Amino acid sequence: MVSGLLYPAQTRRPKAVARKIVTKGDSAPKAIRSVVNNKPKVWHTFVGRLHPDTTADDLTNFLTDAGISVIKCSLLVKKGEWQSKYAVDRVVVDYAFKDRVFDDDLWPNGTDVRDWYFTSRNNDESS
Repeated sequence: MVSGLLYPAQTRRPKAVARKIVTKGDSAPKAIRSVVNNKPKVWHTFVGRLHPDTTADDLTNFLTDAGISVIKCSLLVKKGEWQSKYAVDRVVVDYAFKDRVFDDDLWPNGTDVRDWYFTSRNNDESS
């Protein structure tokens, strides 16, 4: 029997530090250009386990009354019979309000609020 470790010691690599700058000047060479995105920054949220009679307008009014700027609210299509027990919405809010959406005191007891999970439509492509 060999004494000591069965596997070589693993070393931890330091985490990469993400760096980001957004240039403001016009000092870049004219051979390249950037694309300026003037769209407002938004946050997508899943809101579920609401009463089945709750509409997208009800939820929009609720959040607006709470001081949250709602960009879009849409009721998700119910594909199965079991889904008729709840109303489930996709809520898009202004990015400045992303943390306020997760305020526990805002929602009725039992409401499911979480980040919207995006999936790729092209899962077969490997790149």
